[in-house]
Amino acid sequence: MMRYCLFVLFLLGHSAWAQQPQSAASTQSAAVAVPIGYTRVDFILSKLPEVAAVQKQLENLAQRHQAEYQQKLQDFDKQLQDYQRRVALMSPDARQRREQELATLQSQLQQFAMEKNRELEQKEAELMQPILDRIQKAIEEVARERRLALVLNTGIGASPILLYADDRYDITEAVLKKLGIN
Repeated sequence: MMRYCLFVLFLLGHSAWAQQPQSAASTQSAAVAVPIGYTRVDFILSKLPEVAAVQKQLENLAQRHQAEYQQKLQDFDKQLQDYQRRVALMSPDARQRREQELATLQSQLQQFAMEKNRELEQKEAELMQPILDRIQKAIEEVARERRLALVLNTGIGASPILLYADDRYDITEAVLKKLGIN
């Protein structure tokens, strides 16, 4: 009986070993070579003269915003200094009202700064979008010319990693179907 068990184990082990190379070979033959390219969008952006023009526009806008903010800050500081000089002479009600007014002004000043930062970010997106669209179009054209399935961005940052993908390699619908979502 012991010999029979050893013989069965030997056959199973030999059978699994003999099938392993075939399995690897069939996996290799089933694998499809997917041509992949890469680019550095940040480097491309640094070479475009339009980007320098956009940056100059944004710097000018930021300087105007900064000047407005500085003026508002100076006005607030003057009012604060005036309050500090007169606080000892004020009645408790007048002091409380003035402190509330100053707190409101300070809040408005902070709101102004945040609003101007948002405005600057929106302007940057508005000015950069045509440039980014042009780069994207060029990437897609090169990818088609070179018959690439995927194009990756090697730059680090907020840019998307996958810049182009041949629809033949999109498995999104298959994954949704696997998940039972139609």
